[in-house]
Amino acid sequence: MRKLLKGVFGLALMAGPVLALAEIVYKPAGGGSGTVSGSGSAGYMPYWTAGSTLGDSNLYQPSVGKTSINTTANYGVLHVATNTASALNLVLQRAVAGYGSLDFPDVTFYSQANPLAGLYAKQGGFGVAVASAGALVENVFVSTNGNTGFGVSNPTSKIHVLGTVAATAFSGDGSALTNLSAIESPWNRSGTLVKTTSTADSVAIGTNTLNGNTAKLYVVGSATFTGTAYAAGFESVDSDGDGIQQLYFPGNQGNVLIGGTTVYTFNASSITPVSPMYVREDVYPMVVQYSTNATPVTTSTSPYFGSASYSGTANVNANWVRYRYVIPDDIDTSTNVVLSFYFRLSAADTSSHTYVATFSTYAASAAMPTTSNITSNSVTLQFTADASGAQDDLEYVRYTSAAWGSAMTAGTVMLIDLARSGDATTTDVSTVASYGMDLVMNIRRKLKSSR
Repeated sequence: MRKLLKGVFGLALMAGPVLALAEIVYKPAGGGSGTVSGSGSAGYMPYWTAGSTLGDSNLYQPSVGKTSINTTANYGVLHVATNTASALNLVLQRAVAGYGSLDFPDVTFYSQANPLAGLYAKQGGFGVAVASAGALVENVFVSTNGNTGFGVSNPTSKIHVLGTVAATAFSGDGSALTNLSAIESPWNRSGTLVKTTSTADSVAIGTNTLNGNTAKLYVVGSATFTGTAYAAGFESVDSDGDGIQQLYFPGNQGNVLIGGTTVYTFNASSITPVSPMYVREDVYPMVVQYSTNATPVTTSTSPYFGSASYSGTANVNANWVRYRYVIPDDIDTSTNVVLSFYFRLSAADTSSHTYVATFSTYAASAAMPTTSNITSNSVTLQFTADASGAQDDLEYVRYTSAAWGSAMTAGTVMLIDLARSGDATTTDVSTVASYGMDLVMNIRRKLKSSR
């Protein structure tokens, strides 16, 4: 059958799977004629294999309205396949400068019959879908107004997320964020004031627990203040510019207690206290003299080198050690003095000891005793027998004296004699010598409000 196509080509078609191009009459525009030969397969569009020969092209039509490129498979109106890993499936390019365009009023792109992911276009935007339970589900959608949704097909803001957001960093102050009750900050700001969100909150520094402490600020470690510090109703302030902070109560009268048992009251709105503030401290008088029967150990390799060796049988008059201490100007003479004496046993000893402490004070130009023992302000430090006392055991005896505090005079030199009553057979039953170690006095001093 011969047919003239719009005055340009004539085709003769044969039935069957093979298309025979038996004869094509070519009518060029300038006149004349020619014959084209060739053969091809059913469904393939022909292309010129030579100047006058046609063959199969890469375009395949499996049915009316569908076209495939580089494949006989077809899953849509246009199915494009690539035969090499590096080849591009579809390229759009304009012959002049500028962008090309491809309009899809309502089209979905995806891979093969069992899609894993795809691109789709519809009215209002463009999106990405991934497979879920065998079907494509919209995951990312960019609308025509510039909003982007993740898990949301109709985003109402520039970033609209249905689900949890994870990021390594965020920019901005976050002041416009809403619905954050689940991650509410424990802090809030009012001008230059930063404070805890709730007045019931406590702040711990250097620890992750308050350890039962009820304080609003709990610090484990050192704290340094270069300005005024406020705490529990009182302030610290450098009132005289010497770099030393003093404590006082601004505006309200309050109490303070440091290292004692009595609370003292400060005057409101003043750094001058109504009553002094006190602190108790341990002091260590210095050994300055030994008596006849309480001689120092002079063997330098002995662990008792320099210690007095008290006789276990001698009388107190010649069995004492003298200590010296300068009484501070700010001593509180209205409270008790606590004496603690530490000694070691020279041999196994399970019997009692009796020690006697005396003292006297000396102002400037006063004469001090040189050889005789002091007898004033006498107190007895009685050591009860140690049933397990072994050689070199460390023992101690303690005594609290109200009389010693009232007998002290601030700013004077204090001489203390600590004697052992080795001949007191009823109270100092032991006859074993002892080595005197340390004498410790616990006194109370006033804290000055300024220097």
